[in-house]
Amino acid sequence: MMKEYIDGLEKMIKEETERLNLFNRCERKGITGVDFEMLRQRSEENRSLYQKLKKHAETSV
Repeated sequence: MMKEYIDGLEKMIKEETERLNLFNRCERKGITGVDFEMLRQRSEENRSLYQKLKKHAETSV
């Protein structure tokens, strides 16, 4: 059970890192507006999910 949770967290961290790298590239290239906002919103949703999973894992132990 914990292994699956840790694997899931590692996957989420990797995906979030990729998104942050994308944000940085977008900023350097001047990409803003709707595309940037869509990426930002998706990142916020994932961050929220990560916090919920982390809280659940801490209370489940």
